[in-house]
Amino acid sequence: MSVYIQDHPEAQVEIADELESFLHVMIYCAIRYLPHTCTNVGDFMYQFFDDGVRRGEADYTCGASKRLIMQTGQLTTLWNENIIFLRRRRDPDAEPPTAADRHPIDELFKRLLEFFSARYALCAGNQQSDSGGQFAAYFNEGEAKDEPGGSRKRESQSQMTVQGLLTQLPLYIARYVRAATSALLPTSLFAAYLEDGTSRELKSRTALENRYKSIQTHSRLITMLGMASEQEASKWPGPQDRLPDQLQPEYKPNREVKTREKRTAPVGEPDEQPPSKRRCTASGRTASRVR
Repeated sequence: MSVYIQDHPEAQVEIADELESFLHVMIYCAIRYLPHTCTNVGDFMYQFFDDGVRRGEADYTCGASKRLIMQTGQLTTLWNENIIFLRRRRDPDAEPPTAADRHPIDELFKRLLEFFSARYALCAGNQQSDSGGQFAAYFNEGEAKDEPGGSRKRESQSQMTVQGLLTQLPLYIARYVRAATSALLPTSLFAAYLEDGTSRELKSRTALENRYKSIQTHSRLITMLGMASEQEASKWPGPQDRLPDQLQPEYKPNREVKTREKRTAPVGEPDEQPPSKRRCTASGRTASRVR
């Protein structure tokens, strides 16, 4: 299940959610049966596929590992260990893998994760835009012209309380930043500086939107899988990349190692014998001889 649907269980499932679920299946199989640099398969499988965060009384969303990977577009463990898929199994103490050591599926995962991370970056940006930001609004719009009895009056009134001062703090910061920047730069350069920043932001958002479009239909993923399996077939390794299941069947997450300690009697006191054992007495030994 996609991170978005786990966060919004009431939302309509889209093609992007279906494709993300397909990607999770690919990761599931690759981690278990292909060579890679992940040192603890059991922990990764639990943290990515089984772990969850409780919300409310009985609702759960995905765990931290799954969310981190889908939002950043980087296949890593929670302890910041990059997971790289390899053409063949390597010694854990070997040198870091080179480009020649990487499995072709490694690049495929990288490209697909970029598409899905773009989706979550856009979602996060939309949430920030909806919530609004005083500092951004004041900085971009500048100081609005005050009408008699308008915002200046409200501002002076709000300064009467500590909460009012904190509310107006972004406005003061924005004013000083604009005043200092405009004083150091000519008007034309300052305008160009603001315009350049806006342009970079628009280009960045456009790039994210283009990546997100790649998972709004099935066609792009089908094309990529077709190229990987047919046109790039000669680059895929042979049987040396097929490993037995690397997830130990007895693996249990968060299992504590239990140790049995022998109980000792206090110093100066004889060891107590279990009540089921009878003490051997002289009369008992005599009776046993008679028998």
